[in-house]
Amino acid sequence: EGAVSLISRASLTRLAEVAAQDTVDARRFRMLIELDGVSAHEEDAWMGRSVRVGKALVAVRGNIGRCLVTSRDPESGVIDLPTLDLLGSYRRDVASTEPLPFGVHAAVLEPGTVSVGDPVTIGD
Repeated sequence: EGAVSLISRASLTRLAEVAAQDTVDARRFRMLIELDGVSAHEEDAWMGRSVRVGKALVAVRGNIGRCLVTSRDPESGVIDLPTLDLLGSYRRDVASTEPLPFGVHAAVLEPGTVSVGDPVTIGD
């Protein structure tokens, strides 16, 4: 049900703002697809909807709850950012399918090629 993971770059930017950092390395979250052109956490509203990314069509099934691994620097493995505390500070009470949601997972309805810069279309 969750072969594809999606997150908006605006969500990453929002987390960086909460952390008082210039950026937060997206690799911490091991997402398959990062999206531009949508607002922070807009992907939360896509639950139960289809999303076309390039030639692929996916169905958003749920939020991705986060664990302590995301607090580790992706290069060194050293804990250097309290991601769970940060997410909890502004996302703890968000209605979601998982605690501390950050990004969504989706099932593949139609496989297809996805490339950098491909359009993303939200369906029903």
